[in-house]
Amino acid sequence: MKHLEKNDFQTSRIVRNSAGQTVSSWNGKPLMIKQFIDGKVMDDFSPLLIEFAGKELAKLHKIIAPDYLPKKLGYGIE
Repeated sequence: MKHLEKNDFQTSRIVRNSAGQTVSSWNGKPLMIKQFIDGKVMDDFSPLLIEFAGKELAKLHKIIAPDYLPKKLGYGIE
């Protein structure tokens, strides 16, 4: 999320825990808390909204992945 933010891509913000960390553990599993984004669930999208989403997705695909991301996926599908 920080990498996307540094590359001027608007995304949700991570909330740090009381220890200042972005990742916590709950029942042995990692979790992240994000700021709530007010909005509503939509069933149908206008052509204008679909075009906007497409442009944002194109911007996302232009961002180069950081080197610290794994090259091999943990669930065995490359």
